[in-house]
Amino acid sequence: MILNALSLAIVHTGDAVSMWKSSTFAAIISGVALFALLFIPLVISHYRSFGSVNAQRLIGAGMFSVYGVAIFTFTLLPLPDPATMRCTRSREPNFLPGQSLFKAIDDTAGWSWTERLLSAHFLQLPFNILLFIPLGLFLCGYFRWSKTSATLTAIALSFLIECTQATGMWWLLPCPHRFGDIDDLILNSLGGFIGALCAPLLWRLFPDAHELHAKRDAPRPLSVSRRFIGMLFDTLFVLLIEVGLFATVGLFMIGYQRVIENVPLEALTFNPPGWLAPLLVLVAAIIVFYLPACFGHGASIGQRLVWLSFVTKEGEAPSLRRRIVRASASAGLLLFFQCLWALPHWRAEFYGVNLIDIGTRGVGIMLVLSVVSVLFTRNSRGLSATIAGLELVDRRSVEQRITVNASQ
Repeated sequence: MILNALSLAIVHTGDAVSMWKSSTFAAIISGVALFALLFIPLVISHYRSFGSVNAQRLIGAGMFSVYGVAIFTFTLLPLPDPATMRCTRSREPNFLPGQSLFKAIDDTAGWSWTERLLSAHFLQLPFNILLFIPLGLFLCGYFRWSKTSATLTAIALSFLIECTQATGMWWLLPCPHRFGDIDDLILNSLGGFIGALCAPLLWRLFPDAHELHAKRDAPRPLSVSRRFIGMLFDTLFVLLIEVGLFATVGLFMIGYQRVIENVPLEALTFNPPGWLAPLLVLVAAIIVFYLPACFGHGASIGQRLVWLSFVTKEGEAPSLRRRIVRASASAGLLLFFQCLWALPHWRAEFYGVNLIDIGTRGVGIMLVLSVVSVLFTRNSRGLSATIAGLELVDRRSVEQRITVNASQ
């Protein structure tokens, strides 16, 4: 008897379950993609706010990314084709509390209680509660908001969703594609409140951001992973500067053709001069490596973000000469070979030597040396610091020593 009821319920809920599955899949894929886009900014913010990466809060940010997308996919997707959607009065919003329950009872008249409780008509009611429980959990357990703030946020978000449904995506569609329902608003708000009440369960899982920030200035042990993260940041900054400058030059050249030379849109072209790519590499190297080497202890932008610095063996600040040598020994050579790699082909030959081939091999060799030297040098100081005779230290330990010496 129970098996028959379950089979009937599955038939009745087939379309809804299929839609929920597709929404879940879309939320996971899109949420992971969103977290991937935010990963580098999140790591940077962790180093600046907490002094190091807190894995628990980083994982929590990933979970919140997936959940944030899930709210969107479950409440607003899939979107219909405006050209084929049918507009009926049955999609008008419901302003009568409890109407969803009465409608579910009417729509399942003649069904057994098992079939009713397992049908989409009834399952959507507790689902509206469950959908917003994580919101209260995250707002109070992860962000440490008050229960009142979390509940009010749940109410406001649910109200925004119901308005979006009732207005057909704010009149972008010819008519509403989902029901605006006050019962959904009530149940969503209840879910947010329940999540806020259960938030203390997450306090051990996600450390308080304020407590982590209070310990930000405490020196941390040097690690290979931290060194590689600094190198990753430097690489990303170099790429961003090169791409940004290249795009700026391209827009300027296209704009010049269009505005000054009155070239038609379909005839616009972008033929960058051969010297542009090497010049952009040089500019990026100056900004990321050589300008920072002229100030402080000479660490690059990426190294400064992860609180790394360099000192002499005596613990003193290195001279400008040593800082420039350190910047040139690894990153400088790497970018020099990259400049050769980017040379135009008509200038690649120099006394019978192909400079592009030298640049290609040089880039590969320098990449390998940079990685290997971090693994096998003292305190992961790397090739450049070894050549310059410098030691890698946590910048906060240097600042603490300066503070102590000044107080004496």
